[in-house]
Amino acid sequence: MLTFQARAGQGVGRSLTLRIGDPYHVSGLTAALAANAVLADRTPPGAHFAADVLDPGPVAEALRGDPLVHSLDLTSSRVGTP
Repeated sequence: MLTFQARAGQGVGRSLTLRIGDPYHVSGLTAALAANAVLADRTPPGAHFAADVLDPGPVAEALRGDPLVHSLDLTSSRVGTP
Protein backbone atom coordinates (compact mmCIF):
# COMPACT_ATOMS: atom_id res chain seq x y z
CA MET A 1 0.00 0.00 0.00
CA LEU A 2 1.25 3.47 -0.92
CA THR A 3 -0.26 6.61 0.56
CA PHE A 4 0.37 10.13 -0.72
CA GLN A 5 -0.82 13.36 0.88
CA ALA A 6 -0.85 16.89 -0.51
CA ARG A 7 -2.20 20.20 0.63
CA ALA A 8 -4.15 22.24 -1.84
CA GLY A 9 -5.04 25.87 -1.29
CA GLN A 10 -7.41 27.18 1.40
CA GLY A 11 -6.85 24.41 3.93
CA VAL A 12 -7.88 21.49 1.75
CA GLY A 13 -5.91 18.27 2.09
CA ARG A 14 -5.97 15.48 -0.45
CA SER A 15 -4.87 11.89 0.01
CA LEU A 16 -4.37 9.07 -2.45
CA THR A 17 -4.13 5.49 -1.25
CA LEU A 18 -2.95 2.93 -3.76
CA ARG A 19 -3.07 -0.79 -3.04
CA ILE A 20 -0.82 -2.75 -5.36
CA GLY A 21 1.06 -6.02 -5.08
CA ASP A 22 4.38 -4.70 -6.42
CA PRO A 23 5.21 -1.00 -6.06
CA TYR A 24 7.72 -1.28 -8.91
CA HIS A 25 4.76 -1.73 -11.22
CA VAL A 26 3.73 1.88 -10.52
CA SER A 27 7.17 3.07 -11.65
CA GLY A 28 6.91 1.09 -14.87
CA LEU A 29 3.41 2.32 -15.60
CA THR A 30 4.45 5.93 -14.94
CA ALA A 31 7.45 5.57 -17.25
CA ALA A 32 5.21 4.13 -19.99
CA LEU A 33 2.68 6.96 -19.60
CA ALA A 34 5.48 9.54 -19.74
CA ALA A 35 6.95 7.93 -22.87
CA ASN A 36 3.52 7.93 -24.53
CA ALA A 37 3.09 11.63 -23.68
CA VAL A 38 6.48 12.46 -25.22
CA LEU A 39 5.75 10.44 -28.37
CA ALA A 40 2.33 12.09 -28.70
CA ASP A 41 3.99 15.54 -28.37
CA ARG A 42 2.01 16.36 -25.21
CA THR A 43 5.09 17.54 -23.30
CA PRO A 44 7.26 20.63 -23.74
CA PRO A 45 10.82 20.16 -24.98
CA GLY A 46 13.47 19.34 -22.39
CA ALA A 47 13.72 17.25 -19.25
CA HIS A 48 10.83 17.32 -16.78
CA PHE A 49 9.47 15.44 -13.80
CA ALA A 50 6.49 13.29 -14.77
CA ALA A 51 4.39 15.03 -12.11
CA ASP A 52 4.97 18.35 -13.89
CA VAL A 53 3.86 17.23 -17.36
CA LEU A 54 1.41 14.33 -16.99
CA ASP A 55 -2.28 15.07 -16.56
CA PRO A 56 -3.31 13.41 -13.26
CA GLY A 57 -6.75 12.40 -14.57
CA PRO A 58 -5.51 10.00 -17.26
CA VAL A 59 -2.81 8.69 -14.89
CA ALA A 60 -5.48 7.84 -12.29
CA GLU A 61 -7.61 6.21 -15.01
CA ALA A 62 -4.65 4.10 -16.14
CA LEU A 63 -3.99 3.02 -12.56
CA ARG A 64 -7.65 2.17 -11.96
CA GLY A 65 -7.78 0.15 -15.17
CA ASP A 66 -4.60 -1.79 -14.48
CA PRO A 67 -5.28 -5.38 -13.35
CA LEU A 68 -2.30 -5.31 -10.96
CA VAL A 69 -3.73 -2.35 -9.03
CA HIS A 70 -6.05 -3.62 -6.30
CA SER A 71 -7.59 -0.23 -5.46
CA LEU A 72 -7.07 3.50 -5.77
CA ASP A 73 -8.86 5.83 -3.35
CA LEU A 74 -8.85 9.63 -3.51
CA THR A 75 -10.11 11.65 -0.56
CA SER A 76 -10.33 15.36 0.26
CA SER A 77 -10.61 16.92 3.70
CA ARG A 78 -10.37 20.26 5.45
CA VAL A 79 -7.11 20.68 7.36
CA GLY A 80 -6.05 23.16 10.01
CA THR A 81 -9.56 24.27 10.99
CA PRO A 82 -10.70 24.01 14.62
